[in-house]
Amino acid sequence: MLQGMFGSALGIYLTDINRLDVKAMTRLRQEFRKQGLQYVVVKNKLAKIALERAGRTDILPYLNGPIGIVFAAADSIAPARVIRDFHRDNKNLLEVRAVYVEGSLLPGSDIARLASVPAREVLLGQLLMCLNTPVQKVAASLHAILSKFVRTVDAVRIKKEADGGQAGATEATIKQPEAPAAATPQAAAPEVAAPQTEAKQA
Repeated sequence: MLQGMFGSALGIYLTDINRLDVKAMTRLRQEFRKQGLQYVVVKNKLAKIALERAGRTDILPYLNGPIGIVFAAADSIAPARVIRDFHRDNKNLLEVRAVYVEGSLLPGSDIARLASVPAREVLLGQLLMCLNTPVQKVAASLHAILSKFVRTVDAVRIKKEADGGQAGATEATIKQPEAPAAATPQAAAPEVAAPQTEAKQA
């Protein structure tokens, strides 16, 4: 059962329960249950075996000391909101060691940032509002986005061309071809007089 919970949960929150008394623990469980979440306290040895079998061994280093684990089957951010609300009156009672949200392992210090993410229902509502937006507004928004993208690409291209031209000019200045050396005129070879043949005596 524990292996299946580790394997199927979209959100897994590891909390340190060392400072929680029975009253605080009961209240916390109730708040998690209202959101359809499961909060279980397990022995580290059993949790380790279940994690290894579920293939989520990256969570293993956080299994030390008394620990309570929140499992979110649907809304992976829901536990963060419950913990945030609990911290308002009991900030020092519950420490979050690590959070595993939809494939990403995060430190417990990110709990406030996660809690600020809108609920799934809110995100769906925002999506519906976008779908109901008149086509003209959607087209105008897309045109603005594309225009900005084109201007950005064009600016990058112009900058590259300018940098390339400047680099080429610099290189041409440094590496100017040397003019070929003038040929040294060679001294004319002395003329050798042809031997004269003595006239034969008659």
